[in-house]
Amino acid sequence: MSRGKIEQKAVTKFRELVDDIECLKHNFFDNDRSISWDGTVDLYNGDTDKKENYDYSIDVQIKGRTVYTKKLNNKPRFSLDRKDLENYLKKDGTLLLLCLFKKDSNEFKLYYASLLPYNIRNLLKQYSIEMNKIKIDMKEIKSPEHFELVCRNFKLDKERQKSINENVFNQDNLTSNDGKIMKFYEWTKGSENFDPHSLVGKHKYLYTIDDNGQTTNIDYAMLSDIIEKVNVIVTDKNKDISYDKASLKTTIDGNKLFFGKAFTIDFITNKFNFKIGGTLLERIKQLKFIINTIIYKGFFIEDIGFSVDIPIIEKEKYEILLDKYRKILSFLKKHNMNEDINFDDWNDHDLNKLYMWINSIENDKPVNLDSKFSMLGAITIKDIKLSVLAIKRKNGKFDVFSLWNNDTPKDYSFRYGTKENFVSTTNIYLILNADAYQSSDINFEEMKKSFNKNNLKDEEYNLMNLQLLEVLRAYDINKNEDLLEYAEFLSNMLLKTKQDYDVHYINYAQVIKRKNKLNSEIYEKLINIKNKATSQEIKIACNLLIDNKIEVNSMIKKLDSKTLDIFKTYPIAIFLKD
Repeated sequence: MSRGKIEQKAVTKFRELVDDIECLKHNFFDNDRSISWDGTVDLYNGDTDKKENYDYSIDVQIKGRTVYTKKLNNKPRFSLDRKDLENYLKKDGTLLLLCLFKKDSNEFKLYYASLLPYNIRNLLKQYSIEMNKIKIDMKEIKSPEHFELVCRNFKLDKERQKSINENVFNQDNLTSNDGKIMKFYEWTKGSENFDPHSLVGKHKYLYTIDDNGQTTNIDYAMLSDIIEKVNVIVTDKNKDISYDKASLKTTIDGNKLFFGKAFTIDFITNKFNFKIGGTLLERIKQLKFIINTIIYKGFFIEDIGFSVDIPIIEKEKYEILLDKYRKILSFLKKHNMNEDINFDDWNDHDLNKLYMWINSIENDKPVNLDSKFSMLGAITIKDIKLSVLAIKRKNGKFDVFSLWNNDTPKDYSFRYGTKENFVSTTNIYLILNADAYQSSDINFEEMKKSFNKNNLKDEEYNLMNLQLLEVLRAYDINKNEDLLEYAEFLSNMLLKTKQDYDVHYINYAQVIKRKNKLNSEIYEKLINIKNKATSQEIKIACNLLIDNKIEVNSMIKKLDSKTLDIFKTYPIAIFLKD
């Protein structure tokens, strides 16, 4: 479906949404006739048929897109033209609306972004002037009632922000001194039943207002329960571990001190409570603190000792857990995974599964796998994916090796293809699939070195070209920019061989197109390849890369269904969807 038809479908969906709201009315254009807007949402205080009930109009821009995903995101990002944002600012803000349609399905979701002067100025400062596209964080519209709330609050904040001096937006911090007060605005239906606690966890615009009612500063923050930050340092008695971020919360039951996310001191009952949690690094620090607390029977708050009596028998339990976490950390660092993992989303089964694979890879511990053959594949544990080679022993167990950051055996020969027609190679990086290239432990430099120091056989370059396609498949799934850099590295190696030059150049060009860096020189070469080609697939590929959609559509109609189905399995077919 054309972009125009998709956006018309989006307009229809938003009309249906507004029609379900008693006091809102839509005035959307049937065609995209305006510079940066698609009409207005009109707010009424009562019956929308009565002119005297009219309250306010909000400028909107409506976008529609089709996405190719299993599940529609709750918080997608949308690339918007910088010029649109600059135009929004001239009208003191615009409500950006987005409808995402799931491909080959009736499923869709509606989203919004309240682009008020505060947000727009921050976005324009965040992205350099050379960047024509700016990514906007969108939020899901959960119901008609929710959308009315969005519109009513947009109106309140726009009225406040449109009269603010531009210098206010250039201030970095919210200040509230010299008798000035800070407030926020909130529209609610049935305000007599308004409960302030319902706002906890919501983001609001906060305005600092002087004695004359003029706004002198603006910020955007989440409202929360007021907890006093206290300047105390908590240390273990060995002075090894300290926490300097503590908070004091006053409750009906008295004061409680919270520190290190895991620890609580109840000053009424004089009890020390803790619960191990958070990221891997946080858990390691927490366990070290607990073990020292058990050994030295307490800790310090500033210079005041706080006695804690935890049975010494508990120490071994925490030491075993600490040792397990340390081994996980060591493995992750060795295998190029530097992101601190939040284990709160993991259960004991997940942790034990990860530890089993680490033990097998690092300590040469054979494992039992349900397979008759040696295997090469990816092991997924929650948000970690490890790619491994599992070699079957004569006794039925498997030796497991990591594909990267490890001493993978070099004396194995791999076959790619059928029994009758195959290519042999000793380079494991010539037989991977797209799943492997999405691994958490991938090491691109290690793969590059393996190719730079080895002379490949002619038939191995065919395998390298297949690897290039697998890398692009992986990139189209997870958008890891490092994959594109590696794909370009493979392309450059293939182009030096002078074998199948046209095919290799087309693959090089589709890498560069994904990087949005196609230039006139590449266009000219693609046109030359297309003009001299006899293969319909090559002609279609070139036309896709140079955005000759008319010729692409004409040629595809002439392909038989089997050839077309095969062509659609190639990574270049992603450009058919644009």
